[in-house]
Amino acid sequence: QQRVRDPSRVTLRIVQGAGHFSFLSPFPAHMAGADFPPSTDPPGFDREAFHKTLPPKIEAFLDRELGRSRRLH
Repeated sequence: QQRVRDPSRVTLRIVQGAGHFSFLSPFPAHMAGADFPPSTDPPGFDREAFHKTLPPKIEAFLDRELGRSRRLH
């Protein structure tokens, strides 16, 4: 069963060094720690830096796929 209408339009991007929880926004310092796995990342991964670069990439994708007229702001 094919779940994607046009597989040629699918792009896979791997974020080097990222872990499963790395895609969650950074947590406040009082919540971060080894006892709270969603706040931890693999050694060497900078969640703060990653999340500064992610929104423009998402916006570019939405602009490209939906068109600028569909933007909310």
